[in-house]
Amino acid sequence: MLDNTTVKNGEADNLTQVKNEQDKPESQESPQVEESKVDGNNAQEKTQDDNSNNNLKEDQPDTGNNNYSKSAIDNKSIGSDNTNINQANNSAFVKTVTTKNLDFNFGVKPEKNIIFSFSDTSNVICLKKGKFFNTQQKFYYPENSLKELKACLENNRILLLTGSQNTGKYHTSLYLADLLIKEEKAKEATEVRPMRNGVKVNFYKEVIDSDYIKNKVIIFRDILAHHNTDIIEVFKELSQAETRFDTKKLIDKKSYLIITSCNENIDNNKIVISNLDNINKNIYLPSENELLEFLDNKIKSFCLEKNQDYNDIDAKLKEKNTIVKELNTIPNIHKFVDDKLIDIIDQKKTIFAAINEVNDVNIQLEHWILNDICKDFKTFKDLEVWYFLLTLVLFEGLSWTEFEKINKKITYILLNHLKSDEFEKNKFYFSPSENLLLKACKAQIVKEGYAGTDIIQFCDEQYADKLFKIILKNNRRTLLLLERYFKDILLEEISSKENLYYDFKTLNKIASNIGRIGEIAPEDITFKLVNKWAGKFDWYINIVVGCLYEGVLKSECESYIKESKLLLNKLAYSDDPSRQLAAIAVYGRIGVSDIKFSMKELKKIQENFLKNCFETIDLINNNILLNSGLDSIFDTLYQYVKKEKVKAELEAEVLRATCESILFFCHSIDPIDVLSELRKWIITDENPFSKFSVVVFFFGGGGIAETLNNEENSIIRFLGSSQHSINKMYNFLSEVYSNCFNIFDNRFQKELEVKFFEFLKKCSELALDDEQIKFGMEGLLLELYRSGGNEIQKGLYHCIFEGGWISCNQDNNFINFLDQVKRRIIRES
Repeated sequence: MLDNTTVKNGEADNLTQVKNEQDKPESQESPQVEESKVDGNNAQEKTQDDNSNNNLKEDQPDTGNNNYSKSAIDNKSIGSDNTNINQANNSAFVKTVTTKNLDFNFGVKPEKNIIFSFSDTSNVICLKKGKFFNTQQKFYYPENSLKELKACLENNRILLLTGSQNTGKYHTSLYLADLLIKEEKAKEATEVRPMRNGVKVNFYKEVIDSDYIKNKVIIFRDILAHHNTDIIEVFKELSQAETRFDTKKLIDKKSYLIITSCNENIDNNKIVISNLDNINKNIYLPSENELLEFLDNKIKSFCLEKNQDYNDIDAKLKEKNTIVKELNTIPNIHKFVDDKLIDIIDQKKTIFAAINEVNDVNIQLEHWILNDICKDFKTFKDLEVWYFLLTLVLFEGLSWTEFEKINKKITYILLNHLKSDEFEKNKFYFSPSENLLLKACKAQIVKEGYAGTDIIQFCDEQYADKLFKIILKNNRRTLLLLERYFKDILLEEISSKENLYYDFKTLNKIASNIGRIGEIAPEDITFKLVNKWAGKFDWYINIVVGCLYEGVLKSECESYIKESKLLLNKLAYSDDPSRQLAAIAVYGRIGVSDIKFSMKELKKIQENFLKNCFETIDLINNNILLNSGLDSIFDTLYQYVKKEKVKAELEAEVLRATCESILFFCHSIDPIDVLSELRKWIITDENPFSKFSVVVFFFGGGGIAETLNNEENSIIRFLGSSQHSINKMYNFLSEVYSNCFNIFDNRFQKELEVKFFEFLKKCSELALDDEQIKFGMEGLLLELYRSGGNEIQKGLYHCIFEGGWISCNQDNNFINFLDQVKRRIIRES
């Protein structure tokens, strides 16, 4: 590797000396903030208890006090001018609703939930007729079994192809698609790459009802690779007795769907597919004799191509039975012959070593770096390929322009520390073309976002993490050198916030990389930086610490993660309010990847804060709420705490900061999953302060209901995906109404009740433009009416049957929607 080489007579010098100089790039361009997709690493688990209503309380007694008049609703409009988080969707920042001296800001626009579309060329690849490679060389499949797969696909129009990893599911699907195209039963094929967790997939609307699938074979490759929650729901529905898939539509459109999934992913998600025998086929595993036959044929083809003596090679490959037993699959045998056989013939590699490299992706990648990328640095072209690969490992997913900036900086840093006259002679060296660099580093450029921005990434999405671990093991000195400069870059950018050279996504990745590199020396790198930066209350420094922790959580060193979490816990319960607020900001960042952990810790922080500031909930009711409404609740609490209980005004921002973290989650992942976690604050204990927090966070001014209840960011758009989402929303709303409102005084309860039904009305209005979401909203209102309790039923009866909502909205579409809801309530209640 680079750390072990020298520049002498044209070779690279080891990077042992670190200069303290760091030149700022010449041009100070304005950052280009680009929309980006959701990171595929945030795989949230679905909580099963949300499917039942066991936690709902008994119906409350009928007080007869509900009167949702037109004037009451008109005077409490939802969506104030303070919804800055929504306004920030078109800027680089996510502002808070803070109006005081504190600028508590999350710095980076949350990555939106992306709605799946066939027009997204970064995930969808068109495989036109004649573009297929010879798939028959990639797998071995008996003719009878292939006929069975083809017949299943033609009869049902859907084929679920399952099997263990690396057994040929993909090549089998390509072969089937090729057959259908050759027989003119389809015109072309489209491959859809594995969808990350944050991609929203309305499978029936965006796929089954889409005109795009006409005359096509659609291959959904390894559909559960990232545990996409929407896709999991599709599988759960498919496993029920009746499927919502409409085969007739596929027949009319002359369309075929091939869905592949690894058995490991099905097992991990506990998805039952026993009821899918009609469309589910497990990949055929060849017998040992079939594997031997395939190996022998591959060797014969190899000998013809390379002009080798078959008998000579056959003699060197002793114990073929052992080889096929270890390789186990056709794809592995294919790799063994194509990639390793020549090394075995030249005695550069033993058969056992070759088998291990084929079976282990990590070994393959390490061999690639050591022997291909870093084998012999004779020219600066060799070095540039290495620096390009190193940058890609650390900064995959950036726009091409931003990647070029950071790659230029890393190249400059590393070359500037080489002790050789070659550096001076080659300082004006022109780099190889980007196509050569991309090919050498197994990378590609894809279009992403609505504007089609060029994004750089590896051809295989697992490469970045695996390669980082290899580099961490073999290139500590290079990483430590970069860590030092990364820290300097962050400090320089933080000090010049108004004129940033790098965009926020790049800076966040820099901070995350420091957290990953910190595994080498946690106390000297990670812990020192956290203790130093968290003590300075600055909105961007808090974000830096949060991104640093995102890198920490990617480590495989359990002790490193454990000690880092203990340090975070110390920050959360520190006497220094700035450190406590820094901890909240960190939870707000890492919660996108681990929502359960962050919500649990945020619950502890806000409970501890409220208990210290207000001895009982009656103190809030009598001394604060009587002088405040929900819209100004945060400001009122802030002023009270600042005046009565604490010296440092920063401490009074804990509740608002916690709400901001939860809002950030709602923008970054499925907000209904966030509400499901928030519901646990109520059902896990009877603490009135937790109930108070849930109500304030959801219904307060600038809270979840207000901020995420507009056309661009409505919670309701997530209800159309599955019945499971409707159940979760119902459980949350009914729990809040029946188990939280009663801790407030009567006057405040009335305001909450009005807010509750205003929220449902606004959601209903926003659902009108989408039939699937509208159907989901009907189901939610039906469930609330039927099982939410007497008080909810009375309120909905007034709003729907007595015209409480119609008096505020004369739109015919809304009136028709309410008529449909009425009919469903009468029919199904």
